Amino acid sequence: MVVVDYGAGNLRSVARAIAHVDAPPVISADPADIDRAGAVVLPGVGAAADTMANLRSRGLEQPLRDYIAGGRPFLGVCMGLQALFEYSEEGGRQDCLGVLPGVVRHFGRSALKVPHMGWNTVEWTRDHPVIEGIPAGEHFYFVHSFYPEPAHADDALGITEYGLEFGRLPVPSRKVERPRVAVLCQLHSLGAGGRANFRQCGGRGQPGAMTFEVIPAIDLRGGRCVRLFQGDYARETTYSSDPVAVAHRWEGLGAPRLHVVDLDGAREGRPVNHEMMAAICAAVSIPVEVSGGIRAMDAVSAAFAYGAAQVQLGSAAVRDPQLVRDAVARHGPAISIAIDARAGRVQTDGWLKDGGMRALDLAAAMAEAGAGRIMFTDIGRDATLTEPNFEALAELVAVVGCPVIASGGVARVEHLVRLATIGCAGAIVGKALYEGTVELPAALTAIQGVTA
Repeated sequence: MVVVDYGAGNLRSVARAIAHVDAPPVISADPADIDRAGAVVLPGVGAAADTMANLRSRGLEQPLRDYIAGGRPFLGVCMGLQALFEYSEEGGRQDCLGVLPGVVRHFGRSALKVPHMGWNTVEWTRDHPVIEGIPAGEHFYFVHSFYPEPAHADDALGITEYGLEFGRLPVPSRKVERPRVAVLCQLHSLGAGGRANFRQCGGRGQPGAMTFEVIPAIDLRGGRCVRLFQGDYARETTYSSDPVAVAHRWEGLGAPRLHVVDLDGAREGRPVNHEMMAAICAAVSIPVEVSGGIRAMDAVSAAFAYGAAQVQLGSAAVRDPQLVRDAVARHGPAISIAIDARAGRVQTDGWLKDGGMRALDLAAAMAEAGAGRIMFTDIGRDATLTEPNFEALAELVAVVGCPVIASGGVARVEHLVRLATIGCAGAIVGKALYEGTVELPAALTAIQGVTA
């Protein structure tokens, strides 16, 4: 199996997932390897224009068309799926590979939050080897601002709904055991044991339901897993000297993703614990969001290269808004924004300096810049086990048009349910998990089906 290397951000994550269920794949940019492959995966995070430019510059555009035309197993992941259609509306009309008749459209301006981010159920239009073992109504995780519109109904295998019905064959991240089975079934279908034709995608069926995410936090300082009380570096509690083991623990309990923060990097303005972050990304199969000290494009690129699924910008959003715009142009909704506030005012540099603006103003600007999601932390509540700032979060949800993630103050499962009902897309939970006031499996069960 060959994973095509054209500079895509989720290359290593896809390769690790395949290695988990099959033999380690060959990562290659050589057209000859594609021609010889028994199965090909085209991964991707970013914009259509960059993807197609990279494929053309590496001489991969026609070899991919030829390979797919031969009817051999092929899987397009994220941007790799978008590239299969005739063109994409992203950044204006962008011609793509033209393997599948149809286009990729933007959700457009509406009351919907864009990007669409959350768990939706997917219904199948018919049986097919690629979905063998995955029941109808299974949950898949979506992070996207665009959707495929196949020209022919017969090219549609599964559908979901977000304001409108659209068809795609997604590769899910994992929430609990069921979605874990789903992703492994799909990868096994592509591997040596399967002969599925991955040219089919999309469909028509019943609407799905989004699910609130409970996201464990792993804060790194000096290579250890710690928590700071209200962001005070002098008030630190160490929970483990083995953050990788902590990551394994949360994954095993059903975490949909991890939020990993380089506290040393946040204070110093550059990545410090990047080797530990890379080790965590390599150790788990769920998506990992990384944050702390990422204030230049080379640091953003390095984080994606070592396997991060999402990169969060904090201080850089205040000091260098152009970096945010450039990062979003290159990596799309995989770029998120951290807004840390005291009394409604933005704080930067590891929460040590005043950012000179209101949190609401920064949130509106970052949503307009295209951030995939915004994480809001009330510093005064962080690690206090009191309660989240529900009022500020509700106001933020009402102002911005992208998913809002709550952080700070969660102490009970009831807090998570209330956050879901006011419209938050998820919550970062730290001390409550480490102190045992919130049990992750119970929290995941409690928030299932809760909607705003």
